[in-house]
Amino acid sequence: MVPMRPTVIIQSTMGRIGVPVVGVIAAALLALEALSGGPIAALFALPWLGLVVVLAWLLWASASVRLETEHLVLDNPLSTVRLGWGAVQEARSRWGLVVDADGREHKAWAAPARGTASFGRQRVDPQQDLQPTAAGAPAIRMDLDARAAALLIGEEALVRGPGSPSTVARRLHRSRVVLLVTLALLSFATAVL
Repeated sequence: MVPMRPTVIIQSTMGRIGVPVVGVIAAALLALEALSGGPIAALFALPWLGLVVVLAWLLWASASVRLETEHLVLDNPLSTVRLGWGAVQEARSRWGLVVDADGREHKAWAAPARGTASFGRQRVDPQQDLQPTAAGAPAIRMDLDARAAALLIGEEALVRGPGSPSTVARRLHRSRVVLLVTLALLSFATAVL
């Protein structure tokens, strides 16, 4: 039997800090526009500033990799791939985190290659605090680059792979796509008017 381990969430700390900063700057710009140009000018600036904040969130903070008991979940800005540990064949990290499963490559945005979008990331021992725990233990958050994430996923696949589900499920984030398209159309409309 595979020992229970806490869920591990790999996500950018800088992204989670950067998005609120972008939001505060956007709100300040909206207030400045309202003061200098009036409420109509602010209304016309709102879709543009909203688009900037949503894009910052999608690119910096929405992506994560979750190592759960039975599945590896690659949550990217516009889609999620849920891989049963039995389907995971390999994790690589040359240009970013790529997981081979079910004869396909699945890319993860949450763990970029060192030297690209991972400036300022700390070197973290990927096995820290991953000792067997009781059920219901809190999740562990880590900010790992692609290499460290690939090593961790490879080790977990060896431990959890035999006897685990080998399913692969892909899901599009429809609400994110609708929000992005709506803000883009509203921004275009304000530029044309």
